[in-house]
Amino acid sequence: MHEFALVQEMLSLLEPVVREHRLRKVTGITLRLGVLANVVPEALEMAFLALTQGTPYEGAALKWETVPVVAACQACGARYTATTLSLTCPECHGTDVRVLDGTQVAVASLEGEGYDDCGSE
Repeated sequence: MHEFALVQEMLSLLEPVVREHRLRKVTGITLRLGVLANVVPEALEMAFLALTQGTPYEGAALKWETVPVVAACQACGARYTATTLSLTCPECHGTDVRVLDGTQVAVASLEGEGYDDCGSE
């Protein structure tokens, strides 16, 4: 289950941001999950719960936005949002397509409470 590795990587990438903004507690993280990213949201949430115990991320709300697949047909130039996992061009029915969006796993936002929010350091 690669979701554990994704969460570990996400937390290591967020650590400098948490330090820079002097957050004592992270209260929410919103992710952008591409349809083709091969991520199971429930497994991601389970990994997040397991890996954040005893950390500033413990108890944070983990939310995600699903990013649809956007593709461009190399044959006719049509740009379209795929509504199924089949990427066949809806205009010319060609299969030589380039995926433009919908493969990412990215942090869209981070919410937290800083030391200044609670009145002490």
